[in-house]
Amino acid sequence: MKKIAITMGDAAGVGPEIIARALYCAEIRDFCAPLVIGSRIVMQEAIDLLKSPLKLRLIKTPDECASVIGTIELIDV
Repeated sequence: MKKIAITMGDAAGVGPEIIARALYCAEIRDFCAPLVIGSRIVMQEAIDLLKSPLKLRLIKTPDECASVIGTIELIDV
């Protein structure tokens, strides 16, 4: 499965919320193994704002991406 890195963009913008909503859909994992590059704090705030059941899984390299349903795998920068 191809890994797809998604950058959050502006932390004060809508990017984090859009990412959280998109990765909530399990079907996306039929096509790719998504991972997010951005701020752990901002991504967690977006998840909390949406009252999403998703959990953050911090990784250090794309090789650690396991594409687990119910998680957002994140490289914290």
